[in-house]
Amino acid sequence: RELWRVRAVSEILSVPTIGGNSLIVHTIDDSVLGYDLTTGEERWRYSEPAPILTLRGSSTPVIRGDGAIVGISGGQLVNLALTDGTPLWEITVTRPRGRSELERIADIDATPVIVGNVAFVGTYNGDLAAVDIDNATVIWRRELSAHAGLTANTEELYITDSDDNIWAADPVTGAGHWKQERLRYRDLTAPVIYGDLLAVGDFEGYIHWLSRSDGRLVAR
Repeated sequence: RELWRVRAVSEILSVPTIGGNSLIVHTIDDSVLGYDLTTGEERWRYSEPAPILTLRGSSTPVIRGDGAIVGISGGQLVNLALTDGTPLWEITVTRPRGRSELERIADIDATPVIVGNVAFVGTYNGDLAAVDIDNATVIWRRELSAHAGLTANTEELYITDSDDNIWAADPVTGAGHWKQERLRYRDLTAPVIYGDLLAVGDFEGYIHWLSRSDGRLVAR
């Protein structure tokens, strides 16, 4: 049975996330809201003014300890306290650059991936970066536009870029290991690790399987 229903301030494209006794929601206008999990009452709200132009999408909040880590428009990564939405820290992963509003789009729509105390995040029209969660500092960043998503473990970082190339990189330094370009412009999903393979879906409903060791296509 339905326990409660609430109308958010704007459209929700990301996945709502449960943290403690709160339901965390990220709306398309860059509001992050915390609802009481039992009653649906809004407990807090964090809002940032959205740029004139943004991508149609929102990153999903990721719970880590007593905070929710969320990527927002304008290339910022924030860590919000689950109790009241107070920013524990805010980091600019990529600053908007360029003359036109189109060139200055620098959204974080890819959901951050956390491995240990490091959050990996990709920015559209910007950078791929590793952020130390405890110290709120950028460990490394490299120029790479991405919005579909990424995945990582302690050994490897995999990412689908904005041209639908798939990359493997060192999670410690960000150095590239291999790049697969044969699936360009197929509107790929974020990669998923499955044993020794990597899987991505495309706009036609195919799932492509790649070798994690060198990126070669092994099945479809």
